[in-house]
Amino acid sequence: MENSINKALTEEDRVAAVILAIQGHSVDKKQVVVVEGDDDALFYERFLDMHNCDVIVNNSCCGYSDISSTCNAKGYANRYFMIKDSDFDRLQGMALVDNQMLTDFHDRELFLSVLDVDALLGDKYGIEIDVKSIANSIRGLSMTKWYNMANDCKLAFKKKCVVQKVYDGQGDVSVDDCIAQLADEKKNVGKQIPDKTNVTGFMDSNEGADWRQYTNGHDWLHAIAMWLNVHLNKAISYKTDLCPYLESIYAEDDFKGTELYTEIKRREENIGKTLLNVAA
Repeated sequence: MENSINKALTEEDRVAAVILAIQGHSVDKKQVVVVEGDDDALFYERFLDMHNCDVIVNNSCCGYSDISSTCNAKGYANRYFMIKDSDFDRLQGMALVDNQMLTDFHDRELFLSVLDVDALLGDKYGIEIDVKSIANSIRGLSMTKWYNMANDCKLAFKKKCVVQKVYDGQGDVSVDDCIAQLADEKKNVGKQIPDKTNVTGFMDSNEGADWRQYTNGHDWLHAIAMWLNVHLNKAISYKTDLCPYLESIYAEDDFKGTELYTEIKRREENIGKTLLNVAA
């Protein structure tokens, strides 16, 4: 990972940083790959040909649309692409901007869900576990987040309405608790807090949605760690224990089975440059 864009920069600055990176490779013609975070960069660099790619950390997905329109207007369409967490984009049918690719599931962490996580964690910690059931236990939080996005509520979740405040490692997250935490967040003062009936109705109408599309990967892994800690009386961290362990097992063959891999292969063919460091 060679470049990281400051989180405090404006969208104009983010565009300028990507253009500068592209122009910096005017001789070697490396493909500039824009990703959201540092951990994303480390993950994707495992599968990219770093002789032909330069990964730029944008520190969010902010500015992707402006990066696309400005870079393409300057004739750089073949010099870069951006990888974005799909978040709720697939569920909402959001259109992609040019040169943008999406993760197969809600975010990069959910790539790990293709592994036999139940067996892996069961063997590692000596306990029978059902990680899909844990995802269902935090469905109240996941669906409240989706409702927020689908209805453009613009509510802040990060400090109050988070897994560790609404999930106890055993029961199910209640929509009531999520709404109470949102109402207690200072950044939400003056905003319309959703009614429980509206959120539960939204949940019912989306009963058949794929949990890997609406569940945040950080929330899922954090909830798994919390479940393990309650049932094993341990202090397992999703950041330093679970995620690194599962990522160490996630292999080339797993990545080759993704839509993202297929999209990058298609780009290789279109621009005539090897972008992946994955055996055929």
